[in-house]
Amino acid sequence: MKYSGKWTAGLSKEEKKLFEELLGVNNKVLDRLAEICYNMSRESEKTSNDYTSPNWALRQADLIGFRRALDHIAVLCTPAKERDPVQ
Repeated sequence: MKYSGKWTAGLSKEEKKLFEELLGVNNKVLDRLAEICYNMSRESEKTSNDYTSPNWALRQADLIGFRRALDHIAVLCTPAKERDPVQ
C-alpha cells in the first residue's frame, strides 16, 4: 500500500524504505485513527449554532479549522488507492 509521501519526507533512503515497509505491514492503528478522526469531525457538526452570540463567527471559523485538520489526518492514514484521486 502506498501512503502519502509526508510520512517519509526528510528521511534517508534507508529509513524511508524501512518506514514504508512498516506502514504496509500493519495499518490497524492508522485505520482506527482515521475512524476516530471521522467520528470526531461528524460529532463536531452537532454543536449548537447560537447565532445570538457576538463571537459566533470566530467559533465557526475555529470549528471549520478543527474539521479541516481532522480530515487532513484521516487522509494521511488512508492508503493512496483508497483515497479520492483529487486529494
